[in-house]
Amino acid sequence: MLDILWLVGSHKNNVVTESSKELFWEDTFRNIIPDGNIRKVFLKIIYNNLTDNECIIYRQDIIKDFLDNRQLMEDILSFIEKADVFCDEYNNAIKTTKNILNDTRNSETLSGAISSLQITSFFFKRITHLILKLKESFSLYNIKSYGLLSIKTRLAELEDKIYNTQVINIISDLENIHIDETNASFYLHLNENGRIGEINLNNVYSSFLNDKKSVTRLFKRKRNIQFSANVRYSEETNKIISQEILNISDIIYDITRSIIIEFGALKNGICFYKGGIQYIDYLIGKKIPLCFPTFSSGTKIEGLYDLNLISRNLTNIVPNDFEFDEYLKGCLIKGPNSSGKTVYMRSIAVSFFIAQSGLPVPAKRAQYSIAENIYSLYSHSETSDSVTPVMGRFECEVKELSDIVFSAKPNSMIIFNEMFQTTKYGEGAEGLFHIFNYLSHKNIRWIAVTHIEELFSLYKDDISVEKILIEKYHALNYK
Repeated sequence: MLDILWLVGSHKNNVVTESSKELFWEDTFRNIIPDGNIRKVFLKIIYNNLTDNECIIYRQDIIKDFLDNRQLMEDILSFIEKADVFCDEYNNAIKTTKNILNDTRNSETLSGAISSLQITSFFFKRITHLILKLKESFSLYNIKSYGLLSIKTRLAELEDKIYNTQVINIISDLENIHIDETNASFYLHLNENGRIGEINLNNVYSSFLNDKKSVTRLFKRKRNIQFSANVRYSEETNKIISQEILNISDIIYDITRSIIIEFGALKNGICFYKGGIQYIDYLIGKKIPLCFPTFSSGTKIEGLYDLNLISRNLTNIVPNDFEFDEYLKGCLIKGPNSSGKTVYMRSIAVSFFIAQSGLPVPAKRAQYSIAENIYSLYSHSETSDSVTPVMGRFECEVKELSDIVFSAKPNSMIIFNEMFQTTKYGEGAEGLFHIFNYLSHKNIRWIAVTHIEELFSLYKDDISVEKILIEKYHALNYK
């Protein structure tokens, strides 16, 4: 099956939390990617981050190819749209044929079988026409990515099989099969391997009409058959011929269906890349710098912008830097209200998702240490959907935190925003201190925005935990 997302064995399903909504995914990308269907697929893929550098570069190269060959993207989208319509028509036609075949009256058995053969042949020609047209489109562009080159190679293989084996000519003949009451005529030529080499539906091999075993041998033995005759079938012969025609129809159906499934797998991938191109164009239009990140043992981002602020058309947005060296276990961020610390943390969290999906990030330069999973946890408000008469804010936060801590794998990243604000600061500090130490023990990195001063005191002499004071950094002012 074709796959231009490289998902197999390379992505992890992140735990979707109630507080993850605070990253404003939908609000941010509603203006960036207007089409709701494309946006839905795009965000779903973004949230399932890749964890292998090779896979990320694989996507980066495809994005670069589409940036250089934009019409190819449109050609593939057009192919997918036509294939979707084709699938609906094909399924409806198959249902109609099955209804005909369900009528067991002898006079219609052969007619139903021939109808099935005609329909499957007709739709085979349609899907191969779309495939060959797409192959022509690929030949017009200078593509370099492994992902798109693999599609181009597959299209060439299919063209070779369709024409060099004369399949398309056989199918054309099958479309022209006719029935006149119980009279029909056709001619089969089997090659030396016992496969159909030619079909001319004007004649019939008469000697096997009353011998079921001969019919079976016809489609299994290595032999050539060239004979013509016009006949009127007996009931038994009618059934035998009908079954053999249905066998051919089933083969054509299976081939057609396999092509549909193979290329249908491209749909989500193309929607993702379409959304990615719109994302890039949107930021370029806003004059926001973009860079394809590299990946190493530490994280260092220079001039990072917050996507949500950009999407809201705010002016004077100040970019920020972020550094998380490989020896660090965690990072504490504090500052006065409205200083920009939550936005700062959000921009970091979102950029990790963007970077590990294979897209460029809104920054001058960026290097990331790949996270196995990425989680975000926000303090719950009194109006949160998760808060119930049975569970208050603190209980909801603890439950959500517990779900993530026990599911997170080593080398994951968890981002906290003002957790445990609803309990006594001393108790909250001690609780978070032990939780963060447990995460560090599991080799899980963490970043936390907090007002709890006692937490900073507990980590005062720990050089493995970075402490950032927002009020000391003018660049962190997002106003």
